Amino acid sequence: MGCAVSSSTREDFAPLPSLARLAGVYRNRGEVADPCPSPVRLSYLLWPQDAQLRHEQVETIAVEALGPQTLRVTAQGRDGARKVGEYVLGRDFRWEGGRLLLEPRLSVAGFRSGEPMLGIVGEGLVLGLDHEGQGKVRQTGSATGMAYLVVPLHLATTNDVRFAKLR
Repeated sequence: MGCAVSSSTREDFAPLPSLARLAGVYRNRGEVADPCPSPVRLSYLLWPQDAQLRHEQVETIAVEALGPQTLRVTAQGRDGARKVGEYVLGRDFRWEGGRLLLEPRLSVAGFRSGEPMLGIVGEGLVLGLDHEGQGKVRQTGSATGMAYLVVPLHLATTNDVRFAKLR
């Protein structure tokens, strides 16, 4: 038994020769092809575990190349920087075909009250630019396990999100 959902635009990423091409300032709130129940925010995709960061107050994400293997990413609100992080090639991400692949996040489901599935959940993020030079993120997610300990289940999703490059 399985299910697949996709809002992928099927437009590929633009080939980028180096990390430096990602430098710029991007709108934090993403644009999706299909209506989404809640906004997709780049700050949340980059820092999902940060409970102190108020993602709805982040307006832009500034990306700066510190060298051929390091990016500094700054979440900016009306009152200045809200969070700064550095991403290093080989430690935090891979660079393949002009795309930045963040290390996948894996977790186990089914240990909290009310969760109907026992299994493994994974999420991957690919970041880059589209052919118009705008920011692009492809989210992939999957879950494999047993629903109510009876029904085998595998779910997979792919979502493309555009983040306007402001400068």
